[in-house]
Amino acid sequence: MSKIYYVIGDVHGRDKEFETLLSLVEADMQKQPSENDIFLIQIGDLIDRGPASKAVVERCMALETQFPKAKVVVIKGNHEQALLDAYEKQDEHQAHLWFRHAHGHGGGIRTLESYGAMNVEDSPKEIIKAVQKYIPQNHINYLTHLPTSFADGNYFFAHAGVDPEVPLSEQKDDDLIDIRHPFLMYEKPFEKVIVHGHTPRRNGEILPNRVNTDAGAGYGLHLKCFILPETYVPEQVRVLAVTIEGIPDWDDSLT
Repeated sequence: MSKIYYVIGDVHGRDKEFETLLSLVEADMQKQPSENDIFLIQIGDLIDRGPASKAVVERCMALETQFPKAKVVVIKGNHEQALLDAYEKQDEHQAHLWFRHAHGHGGGIRTLESYGAMNVEDSPKEIIKAVQKYIPQNHINYLTHLPTSFADGNYFFAHAGVDPEVPLSEQKDDDLIDIRHPFLMYEKPFEKVIVHGHTPRRNGEILPNRVNTDAGAGYGLHLKCFILPETYVPEQVRVLAVTIEGIPDWDDSLT
């Protein structure tokens, strides 16, 4: 028996492409030997930017039913945490940042619209009211209880990455969901291969010490699934990809 890991990068409300990618994943899984131990991992940032965040959350909630032979893990991203801060902490500053970020590349507005909250007034109090009114409690409960990391075998999975100076067992949630530097600049081996998203690259990244699964779905590029073997060999990683429909909203400064 061997292990195989299917890891899907940041979806960002792109439910149509998510559905297509999951069909590709399902077909690939059916080709695996029946004795294989299969993992299906979504690396976080289900919501914002794209048009169908609600549908993406519902699809993730149903993954265990769709993939009964796989161990399903959905990891919490910084965009989920921003929504939760608005709902639970009623943090007006963070709620406003999340909402206004949609005028750049963020997408809190798009998430609220997907839940039926249209023409929300651009004020912290009204944003929090809309989140509390339109986001169902079972969705809040689901997002709240998502883990910020998952470790198995040779791999450590987290949305954004890890602090290179801290043991994996002692990582802080804030870093796991939102770190960039110094993690992205670190070229030495970690305790395990780090599999993450959060920082978009045109094609994702397959590096000696980490795999970045964010291929820019939130910016209209691609949604990808990276298929990792039990023993990490970069050349043996396979990729399933779906192109996002529409005109890309990509800024080359992100590369």
